[in-house]
Amino acid sequence: ICGQALSHCVNYTIRDIISHWPKERMDNIIILKDCSSTIPGFETVSDELLREMIDLGVRVETTDSFKLL
Repeated sequence: ICGQALSHCVNYTIRDIISHWPKERMDNIIILKDCSSTIPGFETVSDELLREMIDLGVRVETTDSFKLL
């Protein structure tokens, strides 16, 4: 998953996806954090989103570290 505003549009899209995604397959979702940006002033929102997704088992990668499992 990537997109323009990690702090807003991408944030809500990810939350919509995971609300319907099987819990045991959360690691199939990958957020490419270097392919999204944060709206200035909302850095904390993006940081909290990424921490929360990692805690749920979602993979947070960069384009350099990304590898298919």
